[in-house]
Amino acid sequence: DGSFNVFNDNGVPIPIIYKTPFPAELYIQNISDKNTLIDYKPKALYNDPANPDINRPSLSDQSEIAAYDSAAINLTIPEGVETIFTKPYGELATVSGNSTGYANTVVGILAGNNTLRNVVSEGLIELPDLAFFNSTAIQKVSFSDKLKRSGFGIAPFQLCTGIQNNIEFASGDLLCENLVIYGVDNGNKTSVLEMLPAYNGVYPPNDTPDLSTITSIAKQAFKLCPDVRTADFSTATLLETIPEEAFAYSGLKTGILPESVDRIDEGAFAYSTIQTAHIPNRSVS
Repeated sequence: DGSFNVFNDNGVPIPIIYKTPFPAELYIQNISDKNTLIDYKPKALYNDPANPDINRPSLSDQSEIAAYDSAAINLTIPEGVETIFTKPYGELATVSGNSTGYANTVVGILAGNNTLRNVVSEGLIELPDLAFFNSTAIQKVSFSDKLKRSGFGIAPFQLCTGIQNNIEFASGDLLCENLVIYGVDNGNKTSVLEMLPAYNGVYPPNDTPDLSTITSIAKQAFKLCPDVRTADFSTATLLETIPEEAFAYSGLKTGILPESVDRIDEGAFAYSTIQTAHIPNRSVS
């Protein structure tokens, strides 16, 4: 039926785990009617960079070692895999327990990966919240047209400091421009979904200053972005809400909001370096 299920004599599906061949060794299971990536064996290869053999399986020749090492760096999520499994950050093999302070944060199973550099998705229809959280080695990600705005979770690339260029989206309703991911409707940017942590300076950038089509900002869109100093939404006259944790833990010092904003949710600027928030005819410090 197109999913990784088998059926008993009564036609009831029995979930099974499908494993792709060496060297990628992706483990996929149908969960809640979605084919879900639940594990990726080469992910922990370089937890100890001085001695990668600790995590590499016993391989017989150099060609196998090279193939495994390449799979640890370059991941292709094949067509048919629709989403990524999530679990508490502290339970992932790629992180060191509670030492990060994020142990109970629910993230994708590719989070905390200090090896993975390039990701190609051939079929994901859902990118869960914090899917690649704190995977600092990732440099390039591309998605097929199967990933739409409706499947884009909260801040999937939070703390992915290695991404220095735009992420590629094949669908027409997602766009990454100047290290900021937008939802797009009829060719217009309508929502700010996530700023990548490598962003530096004033938002919006001088070459694209007009935010007049923006109607919303996603939760945590600017969270943990250390080098965004000023966010000027004065041209975003359709924007009404600054959502929960939108600028939390960011380096923001000045926020300029349009007169249309009538609600600032709890924690929108929590633990940021905010000094002044401007609204036309009003100023709150």
